[in-house]
Amino acid sequence: MTLLVGLTAAGIYACQPSSFNSGSTPRGGVTAADRSTIGRGSGNDPKVELNPSDKNRDTCVDKIPAVHVVIAVDKSGSMSSELKGVREGLHYFTQKLRTKELQGFGKPIIDLKFSLIGYEDEINNSGGPWNADDPNLQKTLDSWFAKVNSLGSDAPEGGIMAVREALKKISAQSVGSVNVVVLITDAFSHDGGGRSGHRLGGFSSLDSYFMRSDIRPLMIFSSTSGSRNGSGNFDDDTDKNFKSGKEQIEGLRQHYRAVANIPAAFVGQEFIDVRSFSNNTLGDLVADMVGKNITKCP
Repeated sequence: MTLLVGLTAAGIYACQPSSFNSGSTPRGGVTAADRSTIGRGSGNDPKVELNPSDKNRDTCVDKIPAVHVVIAVDKSGSMSSELKGVREGLHYFTQKLRTKELQGFGKPIIDLKFSLIGYEDEINNSGGPWNADDPNLQKTLDSWFAKVNSLGSDAPEGGIMAVREALKKISAQSVGSVNVVVLITDAFSHDGGGRSGHRLGGFSSLDSYFMRSDIRPLMIFSSTSGSRNGSGNFDDDTDKNFKSGKEQIEGLRQHYRAVANIPAAFVGQEFIDVRSFSNNTLGDLVADMVGKNITKCP
């Protein structure tokens, strides 16, 4: 099973791709396309000021950016023992992110929206965005993720396909967004192509989105498993290149850095094992990363 979260700060500031810095040694500079986003705004939107250090903590904004979170959950049969905890954890996550005060602002995210995706080998459900305080959000969480598909589906599951669906949703939002993707799975992920027993686990189907500066900054968080669930069912070298689904998603983050030419950027992380998702601290983590990487203008 896989959960995907895409977080978008829509239309408040135009942040450039390397804005979230991981502290690793950069292997490349800021591209011309990146520079074109610095200070970009429209109407009454505040101008972004970005120092040469190219860290989002150097970014100056007048107000908290809007945030759009896309959550995609794999509902396959192997997640039967985890889905209840995932559902409970999602309720906690959505409520926590609504109330968590951001560093430097002393208030929570005001314009916060969520979208949801449910999937197995195919997309089962896709909807939103809902405002964070919309009761339909909580109702949909309960109804869509109440139970797994009793008929099941063979692993790997379509986690990469779900990421692509999330990026599609994100790209439909206003330019100048902050985006966060969270993937939660207990299996290897495929891209939606091929057939049962003959899947593809590469990331190239995401490249057209990864190359777009207008969906950055983009953070990909994950709650996965160290198991080899789904291995042996790829026609490419996915299960040879990665020891587990967890390693595969870390490979996805590295691929994103390479394609987007943002080698030093913070682009998310693994935050908890899927079996412990009900105890997740994702709301705190996302709020902290947004708060730490934006600075209120004096």
